[in-house]
Amino acid sequence: MSIDDPAEIPSVVRGRESINVLHVDDDGDLLQLAATVLERHDDAFRVLTETTVDDGLGRLETDTVDCIVSDYEMPGRDGLDFLRAVRERDPAIPFILFTGKGSEEIASEAISAGVTEYLQKGPGIDQYTVLANRIENAVSRHDAERLVSRAYGAMDTAREGIALLDEDGYFQYVNQAYADITGYERSALIGAHWERLYPDGHVDRMYDEILPAVPRDGRWSGQTVYERADGDRVLTNHALAYTGDGTMICLVQEPDDDGGAEPGTEPQGTEPAVQTEPAGGGGGNGLGPLPATVMGISTVLVIGGLLGALLLFGLVIALLRRGGSRNDSGFEL
Repeated sequence: MSIDDPAEIPSVVRGRESINVLHVDDDGDLLQLAATVLERHDDAFRVLTETTVDDGLGRLETDTVDCIVSDYEMPGRDGLDFLRAVRERDPAIPFILFTGKGSEEIASEAISAGVTEYLQKGPGIDQYTVLANRIENAVSRHDAERLVSRAYGAMDTAREGIALLDEDGYFQYVNQAYADITGYERSALIGAHWERLYPDGHVDRMYDEILPAVPRDGRWSGQTVYERADGDRVLTNHALAYTGDGTMICLVQEPDDDGGAEPGTEPQGTEPAVQTEPAGGGGGNGLGPLPATVMGISTVLVIGGLLGALLLFGLVIALLRRGGSRNDSGFEL
């Protein structure tokens, strides 16, 4: 997975206390100048220097490194050899090829080997400011992608059913708990419309009463009835919210059964699940965009939206866990 626009990376992953850079180049004077400029550019930079690939690989064994910068043409093993050796150890660490010998062939090989950035050396010290910005952006993207992976891991293992739907109502992501509640395989739900999960006669109420409440109140929570893949009906505690780009967050949980099922009663959900005032004080609900595509399609993640969504998950899950088991959905089982 990748985050392509550094502007989309929130400040929570930008404010590092330190960025440890390993710079490998056979020109000792250039190494000293680059280290001086980088460390003056940002106090967070700590630059480690080596003049050979073998010594650079040794540094990776003994020091914590957040980003690697390497020349291409060096005695013995060159920068591409270094890149390939690094990728065998760590497929994701940012690696910037900073070279005075640029060519389309070298650039193509570097991209194939997994380079993060390819930057041509130039005259003057301004090039090191450019290098510093590239390092910061690469490290921020790397941090963000690791955070996204952990966040999706947390969603995948959550006890509550979690689903993300696009603005047209088609599932983009469901976790295993959601699949278990509905009785469908996860792969069968991805790309399907939410209408598949509702019995005949319940869909109109979703359109007429529940979905309009989400943008109006900021959130909606209550109870609905799903029709499982095997045809059985199941009552669920249900919470909905929209992100800034129109992605819908859906959380469901089967209530504890105390035998109280009363079809036809008025629905819960007339009160929002959490405060209805938009979070963050901005437009929409303040959560920002979420992944445009997930689960087997090329993933473009905007982490700000995911972080906001996870905050909402925690709030709504707490409310779901306090919910009762009586059927107050207004839907017949």
